[in-house]
Amino acid sequence: MGPDNPSIVLIGEAPGRNEIKLGRPFVGVSGKELTKMIELSGLGRDDVYITSVVRVRPYSIKNTIDSQGKQIIKHPNWTPSKKEVKIFAPLFDWEIQTLAPKLLVPLGNTSIQRLLVPQANVGNLHGQIFQDHIMQISGTGQYHPGKW
Repeated sequence: MGPDNPSIVLIGEAPGRNEIKLGRPFVGVSGKELTKMIELSGLGRDDVYITSVVRVRPYSIKNTIDSQGKQIIKHPNWTPSKKEVKIFAPLFDWEIQTLAPKLLVPLGNTSIQRLLVPQANVGNLHGQIFQDHIMQISGTGQYHPGKW
């Protein structure tokens, strides 16, 4: 989501429950933190393109029983599996190639690992400039705004 010819593409891992509900990436607390970061750089949220490696909300199903014996079903978000990342890889690659940005900013391990290698870690790459192995575009690793 963003401009047609962006200079910067921010990459998350997958939409969460609220992102699916609102149809917009990075909402809630992580969205507020991300917007602050963008504005500190002198840009607005509409100046950057925001996407994710996986396009659907990965979740698990948790069944529990409360103290009154009532069944509670929860669907918490989870980190996408390698299989889920692989399924969406052609769409993600096409999107980045079509946009042809000058800078990629992966937010968190899932997006860093998709652009580099599965063993890449945001803790080792945070703030460092790299060349992605897919499209040969420069990038800089950042922690996911939910972890700030």
